[in-house]
Amino acid sequence: MVASRSTQPKAAICLALACILYVLGAMLPTFMVNVPLNEDLALLSVPLDTAAARDAWQSFSGPWQDWNMVLTVAAGFVLALTGWGLVNLS
Repeated sequence: MVASRSTQPKAAICLALACILYVLGAMLPTFMVNVPLNEDLALLSVPLDTAAARDAWQSFSGPWQDWNMVLTVAAGFVLALTGWGLVNLS
């Protein structure tokens, strides 16, 4: 790791938290929620009826967007923690 706990504990803590948050808040939801939703959507045949197509999209879009917001917020915190960790390296 770039910062050891003994020489620069603030940086080490920030970078470790950023790694943990990235795995739990971005990678895990992507693999467990968004990818399966995308795969389900790929298997769906496009309905010719406009109402049926709208219903299919709305059933996919809501959960996907909710989880995408979780990913976005987690990535923002990861960026902030990483930046704070790098600032504390010097």
